[in-house]
Amino acid sequence: MKTRDHQMGTLPQVALITGGTLPVPNVQGGAIESLDMLLIEENEKQAVCHFTVFSVWNPAIEQFLRDRGPYRHTSFVFIKTPRLFHVGDHVMYRLAKAAHRANLMGYKYILQRLWFLRQVSLHLARANAEFHKVIIENSAASFRIFKRHGNGAQYLGNTYFHLHNEVFHAFGCLRELQEIRKVLGVSKYITDNFHNYLLSQGGRGLLEKQRGVCHNGIDTAGFGTAKAIREARNLRARHGIAEDELVFFFAGRLTEDKGAKELVEAFIEVARSVPEARLVVAGAFFFDTSMSSAYQEELRKLASNPQVRNRITFTGYIDHDDIPAAYAMADICVMPSTWQEPAGLTIIESLAAGKPLITTRSGGIPEYVDDSSAILIDCNDDLRSSLTDAMLRLATDPDFRTRLGRRGKTRASRYSAAAYYRRIIDSVLE
Repeated sequence: MKTRDHQMGTLPQVALITGGTLPVPNVQGGAIESLDMLLIEENEKQAVCHFTVFSVWNPAIEQFLRDRGPYRHTSFVFIKTPRLFHVGDHVMYRLAKAAHRANLMGYKYILQRLWFLRQVSLHLARANAEFHKVIIENSAASFRIFKRHGNGAQYLGNTYFHLHNEVFHAFGCLRELQEIRKVLGVSKYITDNFHNYLLSQGGRGLLEKQRGVCHNGIDTAGFGTAKAIREARNLRARHGIAEDELVFFFAGRLTEDKGAKELVEAFIEVARSVPEARLVVAGAFFFDTSMSSAYQEELRKLASNPQVRNRITFTGYIDHDDIPAAYAMADICVMPSTWQEPAGLTIIESLAAGKPLITTRSGGIPEYVDDSSAILIDCNDDLRSSLTDAMLRLATDPDFRTRLGRRGKTRASRYSAAAYYRRIIDSVLE
């Protein structure tokens, strides 16, 4: 299915190739998909280029497009996955889950992504160099599209790899990965990491001119508004949280690397000294899907501790439009990533909401916040103890909470939608 803008004019034509797992528009959530939509919506305002977005199909997209209305500077190429492929992916995922395989999500969309990349490759070939620029979102496997139909010769020199995570496998595309125009990492940490990966595989790595950094952004204007504060009161009431209770807030996928378990354990300690404390855990195993994990059950078991029973709330997945209200409900944000986090959007959301933030000094996070705008703690064996100390400090010092929140709000201005858009567009249309 293809939706086409008939007012393309002479704008530069940019192909935006999504990951092939979750759809764009982001009707199922997803951090990268939300960033894609931020880019698309901002381009609708500024009209610097014309995007052709390649995405998997989801039935909810029809209603989204009806509600949103026509796009003037964006076309969508939606690729529907054959039902047999969905069935095959479901079987592989269930088998991997039963076998307790690591990286469980890696088994969920194998056939869907193979089909998606095959169709994208064909579309690019038929376009006959129609696109001036190509942006590949995050996946090294997507570079398989340049191995057929002459696509490599046509497009690689004008292809940008928008990299959000560490790369652990080249999928037979080492040469293609090194011939791109530029890597646009969401942090210097992630760009340097990719360069080192290429070297480790016997490649030449990235030339200096191929190394770029484009820090993430969000719609900061939606946070801290009267609407968000009003809806936050309703959220508190819905979850049985009194106005005078102190809410610690976590948002993110419920996976081991996000640190929710360590946070719950630290909260149990904090609750002994702060009787008005509550913990709200917002998120699911994999965005807006029905998938669950043993880790989620472990979290709920921890939360059943008599000392904190009824003081820890699991909201499940929160729709993108409701995120500002969820943050407005919070008094203190805690995002304790236990891995080398490339650049979590929840860090920016906490800043934009004007909330004091506790996070870890890991990966690209220190590029987004510093010790003046957040409490940064080391991600080591003392993490739970450090979390407990930081949470108690903020819980017992309201003046410090206010100062830290204000500094964070000021820092958030550099991560606005407009600033993010300019970083990407200025890099791609250099």
